[in-house]
Amino acid sequence: METRRRIAITTTSGFLSPPRCLTFQQIMMVEFCLTLLFSTGMLAAALSDLEHRRVANGLIIGLAITAAAWIVVTGQWWNAAGILPAALLYLLCYKGGRGIGGADIKLAAATGLFHGLFDVLPVLLCACVVALAVELAMRLFKTRHKGGIPLCFYLGLSSITFCAMQLAQIRA
Repeated sequence: METRRRIAITTTSGFLSPPRCLTFQQIMMVEFCLTLLFSTGMLAAALSDLEHRRVANGLIIGLAITAAAWIVVTGQWWNAAGILPAALLYLLCYKGGRGIGGADIKLAAATGLFHGLFDVLPVLLCACVVALAVELAMRLFKTRHKGGIPLCFYLGLSSITFCAMQLAQIRA
């Protein structure tokens, strides 16, 4: 009779929940599924922002719930600090109808919750640099986006690219 090796995954705080016993393969499968779910939601948000210039609140809430599930499964409670760059973005750029939009900030918060504080910074930087480059190219050719720059689109693509790079590292 074959016995399966099990590993105990404990939360960083210890008092939040009792240790869970899952196999390494089960944990990796759940992480993979949550990453795919988050990436699919980011793709939907990106396409919605590009086409309609709106991102549904339900979609952003679903992404935040997926990110919260990621935190619970991985036990990386410090990922919740990933909301801080979105708060800074809100303080610096939101001007009540002018400047960055509310959906951009909410999506940045959900992205920060999923990726964590240190991993969300390259995602946000990549999204902003690509958005700036595309906007400069469009001004050079005298074309414009309808209703401003669709930052959710670039944030979605940047997050999906980062998730793909993480999945490739797991696979290797």
